[in-house]
Amino acid sequence: MKTASVRFEASGIWYAIVTSVDGPRLYVKVPRLSGELVYGPLNAIGPNTQTFADGEQVVVSFIEGRQDDLIVLGRIQTGTEALP
Repeated sequence: MKTASVRFEASGIWYAIVTSVDGPRLYVKVPRLSGELVYGPLNAIGPNTQTFADGEQVVVSFIEGRQDDLIVLGRIQTGTEALP
Protein backbone atom coordinates (compact mmCIF):
# COMPACT_ATOMS: atom_id res chain seq x y z
CA MET A 1 0.00 0.00 0.00
CA LYS A 2 1.27 3.47 -0.80
CA THR A 3 0.96 6.58 1.31
CA ALA A 4 -0.01 10.08 0.29
CA SER A 5 2.77 12.52 -0.56
CA VAL A 6 1.47 15.19 1.82
CA ARG A 7 0.62 15.00 5.51
CA PHE A 8 -3.05 15.08 6.39
CA GLU A 9 -5.38 14.28 9.25
CA ALA A 10 -6.01 10.53 9.00
CA SER A 11 -9.47 10.47 10.52
CA GLY A 12 -13.04 10.52 9.33
CA ILE A 13 -14.38 9.02 6.13
CA TRP A 14 -13.31 9.83 2.58
CA TYR A 15 -14.72 9.52 -0.93
CA ALA A 16 -12.75 7.11 -3.14
CA ILE A 17 -12.96 5.57 -6.60
CA VAL A 18 -12.25 1.88 -7.24
CA THR A 19 -9.43 1.58 -9.79
CA SER A 20 -9.24 -2.22 -9.87
CA VAL A 21 -10.57 -5.33 -8.16
CA ASP A 22 -8.41 -8.35 -7.27
CA GLY A 23 -10.77 -10.97 -5.83
CA PRO A 24 -11.99 -9.66 -2.48
CA ARG A 25 -9.38 -6.87 -2.41
CA LEU A 26 -9.78 -3.41 -3.91
CA TYR A 27 -7.45 -0.69 -5.17
CA VAL A 28 -8.73 2.88 -4.84
CA LYS A 29 -7.87 6.52 -5.50
CA VAL A 30 -8.76 9.10 -2.84
CA PRO A 31 -8.76 12.32 -4.94
CA ARG A 32 -8.90 14.88 -2.11
CA LEU A 33 -6.00 13.26 -0.27
CA SER A 34 -3.56 12.18 -2.92
CA GLY A 35 -4.81 12.87 -6.44
CA GLU A 36 -3.94 9.96 -8.71
CA LEU A 37 -2.08 7.88 -6.11
CA VAL A 38 -3.59 4.39 -5.78
CA TYR A 39 -4.02 2.69 -2.39
CA GLY A 40 -4.31 -1.07 -2.09
CA PRO A 41 -4.88 -3.87 -1.79
CA LEU A 42 -7.67 -2.99 0.65
CA ASN A 43 -10.26 -5.09 2.44
CA ALA A 44 -13.93 -4.16 2.38
CA ILE A 45 -16.31 -4.41 5.33
CA GLY A 46 -19.49 -6.33 4.59
CA PRO A 47 -20.70 -9.66 3.32
CA ASN A 48 -18.22 -11.68 1.29
CA THR A 49 -20.74 -11.82 -1.54
CA GLN A 50 -20.59 -8.03 -2.01
CA THR A 51 -18.87 -7.29 -5.32
CA PHE A 52 -17.34 -4.06 -6.54
CA ALA A 53 -16.45 -2.82 -10.03
CA ASP A 54 -13.82 -0.50 -11.50
CA GLY A 55 -14.97 3.12 -11.38
CA GLU A 56 -17.40 2.53 -8.53
CA GLN A 57 -17.59 5.20 -5.82
CA VAL A 58 -16.89 3.99 -2.28
CA VAL A 59 -16.35 5.35 1.23
CA VAL A 60 -13.02 4.63 2.94
CA SER A 61 -11.61 5.30 6.38
CA PHE A 62 -8.22 5.02 8.01
CA ILE A 63 -7.75 2.28 10.59
CA GLU A 64 -6.70 3.76 13.92
CA GLY A 65 -5.70 7.04 12.22
CA ARG A 66 -2.78 5.45 10.35
CA GLN A 67 -2.14 7.19 7.02
CA ASP A 68 -1.10 3.97 5.30
CA ASP A 69 -3.91 1.68 6.45
CA LEU A 70 -7.27 2.17 4.72
CA ILE A 71 -10.41 0.04 4.74
CA VAL A 72 -13.42 0.24 2.41
CA LEU A 73 -16.61 0.88 4.40
CA GLY A 74 -19.02 0.44 1.50
CA ARG A 75 -20.49 1.89 -1.64
CA ILE A 76 -21.69 5.44 -2.03
CA GLN A 77 -25.38 4.93 -2.75
CA THR A 78 -27.26 6.95 -5.32
CA GLY A 79 -30.77 8.33 -5.19
CA THR A 80 -32.56 8.20 -1.86
CA GLU A 81 -30.57 5.29 -0.40
CA ALA A 82 -28.47 6.11 2.66
CA LEU A 83 -24.79 5.42 3.26
CA PRO A 84 -24.08 2.17 5.13
